Amino acid sequence: MSERLTLLGISASPRKGGNSEYLLDEALRTAEQYGRAKVKTERVAFAGTSLSPCLGCYGCIDAKGECVISDGFQAIRDAWLGADAILYSIPVFAMSIPGQLKCFFDRLANSLIFNENVSAQKLKATATVAQGMHFSAGQESTIREMANLSMLLGGLPVAGKSYNGVRGWTYQKLSRSTYRKRTEAEDPETVQLLGEVRELTDTLLTVALVVRSGLRAHADWLGEVPEFRSAVESLSRPG
Repeated sequence: MSERLTLLGISASPRKGGNSEYLLDEALRTAEQYGRAKVKTERVAFAGTSLSPCLGCYGCIDAKGECVISDGFQAIRDAWLGADAILYSIPVFAMSIPGQLKCFFDRLANSLIFNENVSAQKLKATATVAQGMHFSAGQESTIREMANLSMLLGGLPVAGKSYNGVRGWTYQKLSRSTYRKRTEAEDPETVQLLGEVRELTDTLLTVALVVRSGLRAHADWLGEVPEFRSAVESLSRPG
């Protein structure tokens, strides 16, 4: 276990202690038991975090990639930049991602373009768990949107064994504790869902490990390629 990985778990729900956080907790517990590398887990919850939308002011040009709005964005951005792998646990809002998460990506993408210290190919492995109140509430379109955003930001979207990500639904219940209660009742569908979350997390970390090992093996010449500079420099990051 010579390699060290940092996994960032992001709960994109604006509600505290809900189903998105419950599934994220399961993913982080799985990561801590990963046996092929030493994994440091970090977590971010959007609940209670102030995130303003991008103003399109392009103040980040003069600020060399720093967003001119100061709120919860900076801390999440720094955690995002420091991770090798990122797992998003997302509630589906109106067939898509929540507005808070969209605000984050708008500001992240725009500001990173003008940050000379961040190169194009960041090679972060990413995966998504999406859940809605109904069986077909837009989970698949949400996961596809996250894959597109990952590629836009120089990342590598990872699919689990269940199509392109993990899709859950809360059986038309508004309760924040639906998954916890159904797990305690040993509900078969929820047991299967948690199993899919664990499988996706394991695959995500394996892809991140392959990428990091490949970067280390070829750092001598990749370090000279501007597009991969950030990814290579991440090898020297304290584990």
